[in-house]
Amino acid sequence: MSIKSNRSRKNPFVLIEISTLRDPEILKLSANAFRLWIYMRAAFNPRKEECFNLANGKIQVYLPYTTIQRIKGLNSPHTVAKALRELQEKQFIELTERGRGNGSMNAYHFIGRFAEFPEKRKDFKK
Repeated sequence: MSIKSNRSRKNPFVLIEISTLRDPEILKLSANAFRLWIYMRAAFNPRKEECFNLANGKIQVYLPYTTIQRIKGLNSPHTVAKALRELQEKQFIELTERGRGNGSMNAYHFIGRFAEFPEKRKDFKK
């Protein structure tokens, strides 16, 4: 692969403001809860219709349990449940739809101070 074609390739990333990463509330999260929160934010795609709950106008994400268990450090059901519970108790997410147990997924909605997604890009041309 040439250097030029490699540069045109876009790697996925999660846009989180540095001030958010330094916030005391974020720093109080356990490593597993923080990691899960990052992955949940990465699961949000503004081009996907299912990321918007039309009934209440809120952003929501579906993250399959099997995907969560592939995240390093979150491979046991107990650890996943504990991280989800921590995020809910500390007001980072709330459950908006419960899966029915037949392979359907839970939907979570971001709440609190960190519910918004950064929209503006930094202008480096100044």
